[in-house]
Amino acid sequence: MCIRDSLGVVPVPIAAGVVLGLCNVGNLWMFLNALNEIPGAVAFPVHMASTVLLTAVAGTIIWRERHGPLAILGIAAAVIGLILVNV
Repeated sequence: MCIRDSLGVVPVPIAAGVVLGLCNVGNLWMFLNALNEIPGAVAFPVHMASTVLLTAVAGTIIWRERHGPLAILGIAAAVIGLILVNV
């Protein structure tokens, strides 16, 4: 499967990789800007916990993943950790 663009034909895996790479660059740019405003002791745990949560949500919505008890426990631990860091 390919996508047509002005340069010719781009394979879907390459196009998907470019999109994911751009999302990663945006994520890191926002994180570095957050470090200017809040201390690293808060920013790093919030960043990691939110990454875990957004990955789980994306897996559920986009790829229709089903999470087992261990995955749900890990997601809950990330949420609890995020709450405790911000208290």
